[in-house]
Amino acid sequence: MRNHQQSLILEHARPYRDRWILKFRGIDDIRQAYRLVGYQIYSRERPPADEPVPLAGWRVIDSESGILQGRVVGSERHGQNVLIAVEDPGRRVFLVPVGLIRQKDPGRKEVRVELPGGLTDLN
Repeated sequence: MRNHQQSLILEHARPYRDRWILKFRGIDDIRQAYRLVGYQIYSRERPPADEPVPLAGWRVIDSESGILQGRVVGSERHGQNVLIAVEDPGRRVFLVPVGLIRQKDPGRKEVRVELPGGLTDLN
């Protein structure tokens, strides 16, 4: 961790697997971004609520087995985690962190997810 303070303006943020991708005003190339590696980020304001994940109605497929797990019926935010709500063929709903999405296929309206064992039984 570095001890230097710098004010930045956040232009855009999005989750990516287990991390966040941030775009700051004036940081426009990879060399500039690498200068920020190792810093902690603090904010005086609460970040805006995430927009709903626009996947409602999409099929959810287990990326390892290829088995249909259900359809996306919504999304929720829990702290820093965004989850998609999936309704299985038996009409049970379970939550999947968006970080477990491995592939999106808009043409087929399908997401492939890497599901840890037992996740579908937790909810």
